[in-house]
Amino acid sequence: MSEKRALRWVRRSCLGGAALFGMVALLGPTVAGADSTSGSARPDVFTGVAAATAIHQETNGKSGIGPTSEPFYGSFPDGLSQLSSSGTLARGSTYWPGATINGLGGLLCVAGFTPGCGLPPFPLSAQTKGSPSDARTPASQNLGGGGAPVSLAALSAAAHADPNLVSSDAVDGGYTLGTSGGGASSAQAGQALAAASLGFRRQVAAITGGPQAASSVKPQATDGAVAQVASSESHTKQSFAANDPSTLVVHADTRLAGVDLLGGMIHLDSILTTSDYQANDHGTDKHVDHVTVHGVTAGGQPATIDQNGVTVGTRTQGGPILDAINSALQTALQASGSQVHLVGDTSNPPQPIGGTGCGKGEADGLLLHLQADASQVPQGDVYFTNAILGSACTAATTSAQLSSDLGGVGAGAGGTDLGGSGAVQGSPTSPDQSASLSSSTAPRGGSGFLGEIIDQALVAHRLDAVYLAFTLAFAGLFLGSRLLIPARLPRGR
Repeated sequence: MSEKRALRWVRRSCLGGAALFGMVALLGPTVAGADSTSGSARPDVFTGVAAATAIHQETNGKSGIGPTSEPFYGSFPDGLSQLSSSGTLARGSTYWPGATINGLGGLLCVAGFTPGCGLPPFPLSAQTKGSPSDARTPASQNLGGGGAPVSLAALSAAAHADPNLVSSDAVDGGYTLGTSGGGASSAQAGQALAAASLGFRRQVAAITGGPQAASSVKPQATDGAVAQVASSESHTKQSFAANDPSTLVVHADTRLAGVDLLGGMIHLDSILTTSDYQANDHGTDKHVDHVTVHGVTAGGQPATIDQNGVTVGTRTQGGPILDAINSALQTALQASGSQVHLVGDTSNPPQPIGGTGCGKGEADGLLLHLQADASQVPQGDVYFTNAILGSACTAATTSAQLSSDLGGVGAGAGGTDLGGSGAVQGSPTSPDQSASLSSSTAPRGGSGFLGEIIDQALVAHRLDAVYLAFTLAFAGLFLGSRLLIPARLPRGR
């Protein structure tokens, strides 16, 4: 009797499993608008992300200036785009203020200030999820100046999103990061930088032209400027390849021109960062990050810049004059509390473009660090300003790739600040930002990238579920056949 019960249990389990896999095959997640049935060969499930920030600056103290994250934070011009089978999102910003400013409405709302719940979108940012397909910022305007530590000519930003193309473009004019208007610690840093810059220019003049040339070098208003950029722009773009609709092509780039650092001690004609990602179901993905720097000079002398810093001349070019200029440069950097070096193609960026999920790295241009020690004064601290000049990153995945290329994509409001470089984990986001994430990137079958993976597995293996359902059903029917029932012999008379 126990053998017959066991057989009946196995049979019912097989039939139940067949019904379950049949339901998964019939009712499992499908992709709205998927083009596989139309013959275009677009992947059933895909996700791409691109982010670009021409200039990112952040000022803080070792102990933190305020109770919120990113109190003095800015990315400009800045762009983000996301293209996926579950939605689109594009944002271009002439200035992106970070979590504290962008989440101000949410902070006020939580604090009980009801009018804060309805604050309008940040005016220097254009964002769309596809309806309408295009968004633009208002007319250009000048920000800062008049003694403010930062001045910027915010020119234009645009965003476009439709099922076939997502892009963002942002352009800014002149930018200056100074040390005025920031209290005693900023004044101290500005005085140290101005003195170091003037001293370096005089030393270079003395080395190359003699004492008379050095005496002709006079102080300039820009000696205390941390950084100046003549123009900057950022671009992102995502679409499917025209000659192969199964390949998602993702691109991001930033361009800076006319860059002067640390009171003009260091000059660069241009900085270009690019990031490209191609993803498909053929197993031929490509990911390339690249940084190009042109026209580097220090004290007016040709120079090179790499991960170790700035060197006047080249590694193979030396001599007493170049050695003396290099020594003067290093002395000036140390006196001003400054550091500058090339970051390049890296999987461990010093200020990651926050919340985008570019898990395989990004292209970063220069890192500029300026520090002032005011720890001796009451309530003082060691204050610093970091600036990244040029950042671009991309990532993509398709239905056949059950990988973690996109890292934190879909993290949403509980994760990092979306689209700003150097965001802090757990930073607050605005209600509007959270809604954008949930509608454009959240997969239907789960939360975040793990949910996307589950959806991909169910979609990609739907046919396997059908086969397994038939196999289990056949096994269940076979186990219930009379061939397995013991024959009843007639009783002996």
